[in-house]
Amino acid sequence: MRPFRTLTITSLAALIVSLAAAPTTAGQAGKDTDSDVVRIPGLQSIASIVRDRDGLAHIQAVNRHDLYFLQGWVHAQDRLFQMDVSRRTADGTLAELLGPGALPQDVQTRTIGLHRAAERSWQAVGSQAQAAFTSYAEGVNAWLAANPLPGEYAAINLTSVRPWRPQDSVVIGKLIAFGLSFDLDIDLTLDYLTYLATGQAAGFDGDALFFDDLNQTLPFSSASTVPDATDAGTTTASAKAGGSDLAAGTAAADGGDGAGSDQVADLLAARGLIEDYRDAVAGVPVL
Repeated sequence: MRPFRTLTITSLAALIVSLAAAPTTAGQAGKDTDSDVVRIPGLQSIASIVRDRDGLAHIQAVNRHDLYFLQGWVHAQDRLFQMDVSRRTADGTLAELLGPGALPQDVQTRTIGLHRAAERSWQAVGSQAQAAFTSYAEGVNAWLAANPLPGEYAAINLTSVRPWRPQDSVVIGKLIAFGLSFDLDIDLTLDYLTYLATGQAAGFDGDALFFDDLNQTLPFSSASTVPDATDAGTTTASAKAGGSDLAAGTAAADGGDGAGSDQVADLLAARGLIEDYRDAVAGVPVL
């Protein structure tokens, strides 16, 4: 059996008041009142969670196990339902939580196989990473054992939730990576084409409005983003020169003979293809 250790959970504001007024009393495990001393099975040493006046948790621990353990505890305390939805979205079991409406997405996610990829990654990562994920999962499950489920579960008539596995954290990472890698990435193109079409209809330069104002870009520079880290004057001049070169390039492309207008017409014609593609994938929940 794992030893019981002490966890101090304190609100900074309440701590200041208690020091000025009277000593604090121990609260019940898991309720996390303003100043509690909670005995949690699984901690290896004394540790603390301090919540500031904005409710943000600050964890102090003397070893890595307890640090990751308390990170899991805090995450479960603050956002268990979101965590559960995220892992179920990733491993294709969302319908178990939300009902038949989520089945099409579950089928697609299981076909893609993020959960299978997570299992393979789990076998490949080093022992330190496995220890961190395992400690985190222990913290989540310790909170589950000591506390009632959040209100979202009552709203969908559920009274239990499956324990957190280390691989659950890995599969959520796979889901995030998938979302970043398979984004449709067409929104900016459609926005740009809308500005072009509107500019033509209303008599203003939609291209200039989009690139010079709403979505301005500058050439790459070796300067730091800290203003005084390099010669600010040189950086500004370089950026302006780059902008002038871009403008000159656009003018040259036009050539004064309507070639630029033909290019705009081609882009606007392509808009229909992009919108057709967007509509075709609208029924793919994962995308």
